[in-house]
Amino acid sequence: MRVNLIFIKLKINFIDMDPQNKKSYYGKEYFTSAKISNYRDYQKFSNQKLYKDILGLILLLKNKGNLLEIGCAYGFLLRHAEKYFSTYGIDISSYAINQAKRFTQKSKLLVGDIEREIKKYPDIFLMLLSELT
Repeated sequence: MRVNLIFIKLKINFIDMDPQNKKSYYGKEYFTSAKISNYRDYQKFSNQKLYKDILGLILLLKNKGNLLEIGCAYGFLLRHAEKYFSTYGIDISSYAINQAKRFTQKSKLLVGDIEREIKKYPDIFLMLLSELT
């Protein structure tokens, strides 16, 4: 069995705070109010062409296999990707993961803090596509 991985690299800046404060920081207000972030009613983004365009770029590289989105929020990209991939999402926000459960049908979703693991690597990967061959 061979595992092929494709990494789409994007730099992410982490907020320096203790894990408990981080979990509360990324609550409902983070996604629904402009006080904390620039999301302001994040649900309105659900049908944006952006997610279809990102998926289109991914499909140029692979059109089947497993896709993991780190920081998946409401799972809008995963929802579109479910047609082609076995999809997985992780986000530190339990609020966001609960929303993602409403917007996705097949994705396996997890609340978790990936920061400790990612810091082991010089580059930060937003998405991993893997295919077992």
